[in-house]
Amino acid sequence: MTALTTLLLLAALGAAPTSNPADVCSEDGARKMLARFLEPDANFGALSKAMRPSAAEYSAIISDASARERAEKRYESTWTAGKIVVHPLPGQSKIVLSSVGSNDLKTGSPAIRPWSEHWVKVAGVLANGLVIYSFWFVEKESDVNEPTKRTGFDGLMCVKNHWVLLPKLWWILGGA
Repeated sequence: MTALTTLLLLAALGAAPTSNPADVCSEDGARKMLARFLEPDANFGALSKAMRPSAAEYSAIISDASARERAEKRYESTWTAGKIVVHPLPGQSKIVLSSVGSNDLKTGSPAIRPWSEHWVKVAGVLANGLVIYSFWFVEKESDVNEPTKRTGFDGLMCVKNHWVLLPKLWWILGGA
């Protein structure tokens, strides 16, 4: 069955085709995925666990074998123990995102200014072409500048249409 035939069949059945895979790994895709954490009955543990990277995804993110092995070993024990749980605090109903490319981190592009110097220190072991997101749950967008009024995470990346989270990867890799 060709893609066109599939689309026509879906349309005839009243079903919407799945979204374009390229959209999954966009900023809009990140917002859609994170918005699930704001739903009233969100299961934070299950939603967080869905962002656990596979061995292949660690390889796609960290190009240096020694750094990859170190990160995977550390994260896997943390994921297994259920210690990585993304969650907003009560009243936090907005998402603020910031992103930077791994290539920008490596070259010192002006795009890195709002990003932590810690990420710059570990940029050399990151694969080229990654987009890394930090995100915060807030009550109002201006709260992003108030550490006591935000819940934030960094290290959100999309690998082959799957969102993965490696929080504080820079710390795990010794960039602190």
